[in-house]
Amino acid sequence: ITLGGIAKQSGSFTVQGRKRPVFSLAAWAESQSCYISQRFYESMRKNGVDGIYYSNARGDHAEAAYMLAKTGLFGLPNYYYYAPKPDKARQGFPLNQNSLNDPEYLAQQSQKMLALSEIWSKYDVYCYTDGSDKKRGGNSFDEPSIAAFKLWMQNRYQSVEKLNQEMGSQYHSFAELKPLPLEMARKQNALPLWIEYNRFFEERFLDYFKVMLQLARQQDLNGKAYLGPDGFGRLDPFEFCGMYELLQTVNYFNLYTYQDPPQMEIGRSLLQYCPNVSFRSIYAGSYGSQYMNYEFMRSIPWFMLLHGYNGFFWYMGNGKLSYSSEGCLAFMPDLRPSEGFMVAAEQIQEMRKGTANLVAVSKRRHDGIAVLYSNDSVAAATVDKQENLLRQSLSTLQQILEDTGLQYDYIPPEKIEDGALQENYRLLFLPCILSLSENCLAGIERFVQAGGMVIADQMPGKYDGLLRKGPQEKLQDRFAAKQEWRLFDWKNYGRLRRQAKAGKARREEILELMQGKLTRLSSFAENGLPNVEKIEYELPGAGLLLAALNYSAEEQALQLELPGDKFVYDLRQGQELGQLTERQLTMRGGEVQIFALLDEKLPETKIELLPKTESDPDFRLLCNNGRQSNAYHLQVFDAAGNERAEYADTVLNNEVYTLRPALNDPRGTWTIKVREAISGKISQIQVKR
Repeated sequence: ITLGGIAKQSGSFTVQGRKRPVFSLAAWAESQSCYISQRFYESMRKNGVDGIYYSNARGDHAEAAYMLAKTGLFGLPNYYYYAPKPDKARQGFPLNQNSLNDPEYLAQQSQKMLALSEIWSKYDVYCYTDGSDKKRGGNSFDEPSIAAFKLWMQNRYQSVEKLNQEMGSQYHSFAELKPLPLEMARKQNALPLWIEYNRFFEERFLDYFKVMLQLARQQDLNGKAYLGPDGFGRLDPFEFCGMYELLQTVNYFNLYTYQDPPQMEIGRSLLQYCPNVSFRSIYAGSYGSQYMNYEFMRSIPWFMLLHGYNGFFWYMGNGKLSYSSEGCLAFMPDLRPSEGFMVAAEQIQEMRKGTANLVAVSKRRHDGIAVLYSNDSVAAATVDKQENLLRQSLSTLQQILEDTGLQYDYIPPEKIEDGALQENYRLLFLPCILSLSENCLAGIERFVQAGGMVIADQMPGKYDGLLRKGPQEKLQDRFAAKQEWRLFDWKNYGRLRRQAKAGKARREEILELMQGKLTRLSSFAENGLPNVEKIEYELPGAGLLLAALNYSAEEQALQLELPGDKFVYDLRQGQELGQLTERQLTMRGGEVQIFALLDEKLPETKIELLPKTESDPDFRLLCNNGRQSNAYHLQVFDAAGNERAEYADTVLNNEVYTLRPALNDPRGTWTIKVREAISGKISQIQVKR
């Protein structure tokens, strides 16, 4: 516009690079790009939300992406996920009209994903997600899929002779392969070909994730992007895929709290083998048993953090129009946060001041206990119609171990076969293991020969890895000897744990069985309590983080027995407790207590202001407690004494903190206060600009 000879123009540009929180809070919201949505976004950002999910069903991506970025939020766009379209007229052999083996369909999805990521990649994207509970849709028996399967089998087996040897079949060529749906395969004794066809489709499903992730990376200005499934947590061989295979493919995933609970522990355990998975979160929030349940809201953020997840995905954030949960939202129609939301958000604000940083660089301990996670056994349970028994076996095993104060990891068959089991564990549990391959059994036998013990709730190995007759008969003699192979049916513990005397007796039985094999550093007196879990992390500079979590609504009193000669600190109270061998805990409902156990008493914090030139506007600080692990939360106050929350940060021991004041910030003496995460002590330093 030209006025009086003065030319004026306005425009906008994007700046990427917002620091990702060490623990994030995202919201699944009824997101739009209107004025009211913007007001919701502003309130969410003000009250601790980092990012908003945005559905690809809405057509205003460009406006929404810009609005979220302008509000200071990460985007969580809905990528073009695979959505099966079953042909309902097809009887007997299920068929998806949009096959994962149809090049034309895959090309169309790729073009849509490219266009979508081109819009969102201008801004800070937390991750691309599929929008909740999307399914594979089982196996499709369309001609392109069957033809692709035959080639896949030829590459897998190389020769028909080897195929027949492995499967006990009599094929003359790979062209003869005719996969069947499960019911037909069960009747015709064709389960080996059925499970291979299922594996083929799992692989194609994972290939789809790979393509979408690569396209998102291709469009990103920095060549980085994060993408994965959102909320499919059921143990189901048809509708999804194995968790281990999934986590080797994607770099983000999200689960529900209420689907098959073992999946949260399975996912947590497998992360040690899948370092590519940078971000992982759990849905919680506006559900009937959770919303306004303050005990739950006090504990669930800590549960997520201490179980390897670094994000809380709140469902449901807001709901102006169409959602039935609009009576129990994170944010009300007047834009204010609900009380339940704020209880959880306050926990997240606290953990971001150091505890989450320490957990992120620490290694979770186990007590020498491994649990076999077998996706083939999930398939075998489906074949035998024993899905509920499998879930019961996994769930009650977790309950009895956690109630007893024990820590464990799930381990996939591949890591048993390559020796990781015998290198790291002394006990192996086999929960409803219906399928046991020859290679996996050989790995277990090497583990036992090296001094390990195996405990199963029922005789394992009805099937082998191809669902043919398995090694069950061979194993009966080993379990009958009752030495290093033991049978112990823990599935009734789900009922017994509600009875104080019977539950305690059952926990004592399993402890007696494991005697001499556990590698515990701490324990609960009286063999633990139901709904109270103990978790330990090894700090990188020596020492432990130890957490006790009370998931019940009732107050719990118990005694924590500690390794001797350790200096104990209460992180949440900011107190030094001295050298203790035990600690009496009184925990209100939903309370989480966290302690640091160090070999030496923490020395005073040293704050070092690094050298700078006169023209350098930045101030760089180092904080440390010598060799000990610690984290430090820094608060910044400007020359007028006003707290500047935008400059606050949390750093680890000897990690550089940079204060970069804006050009129009006040001149004078600024104060930086440093709070230690472990001891709670506060130090400060002043800088002049």
